[in-house]
Amino acid sequence: MGVPLVKPLYKSLIKPSSFVDYKAYLGAVYEAQKQVRPSYSYVSFSAELGLGVGNVAWLIINGQRKLTANTTAKVIQGLGLKGYEKQYFEKMVLYTHASKPQELDKILQKLVSLKSHCVDNATDEQVLEFYSQWHHAVIFELVGISNFSSDPKWIQSKLNFHLPTREIQASLAVLEKLGLIRFDAEKGRHVKLTNDFETMSEVVDLGVVQFHKKMIDLGKSSIENLPADQREVGSVTIAVSPAGLQRIKKEIQAFRSYLMFIASQDVDVSDVMQVNIQAFSLSQTEPKKEGQE
Repeated sequence: MGVPLVKPLYKSLIKPSSFVDYKAYLGAVYEAQKQVRPSYSYVSFSAELGLGVGNVAWLIINGQRKLTANTTAKVIQGLGLKGYEKQYFEKMVLYTHASKPQELDKILQKLVSLKSHCVDNATDEQVLEFYSQWHHAVIFELVGISNFSSDPKWIQSKLNFHLPTREIQASLAVLEKLGLIRFDAEKGRHVKLTNDFETMSEVVDLGVVQFHKKMIDLGKSSIENLPADQREVGSVTIAVSPAGLQRIKKEIQAFRSYLMFIASQDVDVSDVMQVNIQAFSLSQTEPKKEGQE
């Protein structure tokens, strides 16, 4: 006997544009339904998505089966996705499956563009625009040094990487528009209106993903292009339990906050530096069994 179709309650509650991976998005949709419909199951979810009777939804969410062009269309119809959210979901599927760096970057740029049409509050829009171009953060911090000059050529000369003056001018304009800096006529240069621009500890916004990817690339190039006294590069490879992983993540978050505190107490700052901290699995975790949380 087939599972009766029930009109989904989640169509407008959870947006694809809040995610980077479609598996996480579908998992969140399922969990939301489980909260309001205790008897809800992956079999029910599969049926409502138009994927047939069975545990196909569970297989997809847990990465054991990929969405195809055909099943993507069924999921879009089942969730009632339209407009930019529909386009975003389609691109998110492609991004999740892509493996070549150039392909990933091209799709990511498109996702960032679509995301700009999907944000519905000022905070999200501000975060997206700030991180949409990685050098906004660099120039924002540069404004805070004691001898800063708003002359794009001076800014260009201070950077360890090439950035066209037109992009520097555009970045200053964006930072002004976001209310992060202003031009002080008496000082003859821009000044900060806030010391920090920091998002939540774990952000899935695409702009932030793009920012981290670029900063990791710059970190790699620093090994060859910067002298040892201008960098600190190190790593450890360790075996941990799930509890140990969570403890390490909390310690990293605390250390990041401590670095921000040190910077806030510093005086006569003269340089901008980037501190990248990455922790990631090098081995496969045990796959969840159906019904396991």
